Amino acid sequence: MLQGVYDKEEVHCFFYILCDFFLQYSRFEVSMALDTIVSAKNTTAFEKALLRLKKQEPIQYILGTTEFYGLTFKVNEHTLIPRPETEELVDWVLSNLHDQDSMLDILDIGTGATCIYPLLGAKEYDWNFVATDIDLDSLHIAQDIITDNNFDAKIILRQQFDEANILKGIIEKGDSFSAVICNPPFYKSETEAKGANARKSRNLGTNAVRNFAGNNNELWYPGGEKAFLHNYLYQSSLYKDTSVWFTSLVSKKETIKSLQKSGEKLKVKEMKVCLLYTSDAADE
Repeated sequence: MLQGVYDKEEVHCFFYILCDFFLQYSRFEVSMALDTIVSAKNTTAFEKALLRLKKQEPIQYILGTTEFYGLTFKVNEHTLIPRPETEELVDWVLSNLHDQDSMLDILDIGTGATCIYPLLGAKEYDWNFVATDIDLDSLHIAQDIITDNNFDAKIILRQQFDEANILKGIIEKGDSFSAVICNPPFYKSETEAKGANARKSRNLGTNAVRNFAGNNNELWYPGGEKAFLHNYLYQSSLYKDTSVWFTSLVSKKETIKSLQKSGEKLKVKEMKVCLLYTSDAADE
C-alpha cells in the first residue's frame, strides 16, 4: 500500500511504530509473534493509519503524540511538530547570558500548542518560563502537555488578547526576565504559507502537503515576519528594563538588515546575529 510513497526503510519504521502503538509490541516481540491473530479493532486501526500514511500525513498526527528530547507532546493537524533544531535558540540564549549558573526566568512569545521552548528549557536547564499565545485553544493544549510532563511549577501561561500587541498586555508590573524568546510567524497570509509549502513539496518530489500545519497565529501575521518583528522590536524598547535580552528567530536576511536600521533609531544598546542552519527554513 505504501510502495512508491515511501522507501523500504521508512515503511519498516512505520510498521514497527504502529505495532508498538497499537499492540504494545517491541521489534523483538513482533519477530516472536508472527503467528499472532490481531483483533478486528486493531486491524481496523492499522488500516486507517495506513490510509493516512498513504496520503503522507505525518505519523505523529496519526498517533496523536510524539516524543522529543524525552518529553511527550500531544499533536494534531493544528499543532506544529517539534523539530531537533528547536534546541538551537535555547542554547544560544544560554551561551549569551552573563550569569549562566543562576536560575533563569524566560518569557516565550507565541509559544504555540506544543509550548516547545518552555518545555525544553525547563527540562534541560531548569529555567522558569512565562509562555504566551493569542490562541486560547493552543494554550489549552499547551497546558495539558505541561501537566503531562510535570512542569506546572516551572511554566506559567498567559494569553495575549490584542493582535496588535506582542509585549503589551503580557508583561506585568514586577516582571523581570533574563531573556525574551520568540519564533515569529513567517508568512503574511494563509495563501502565502500554503504556497511556500507547495514549493517545499515539489522540492521533495511529492505533491502531498507534508509540512503545512499549525494554527493561523503560528504561521502568518498581517505584514508577515517583517511587520511582526518590527512591532516586537518597538515594543521591546518600551520594556527595555524588563529583560536582559530580547531574541527571535529570523528567516530572511533583508529583515535582519531592516531591524538593524530600526534598532539604531531606537538606540538599542547591542544587537547580535547568530546563524542557525535548519532542515525546514523559510524560502529566503
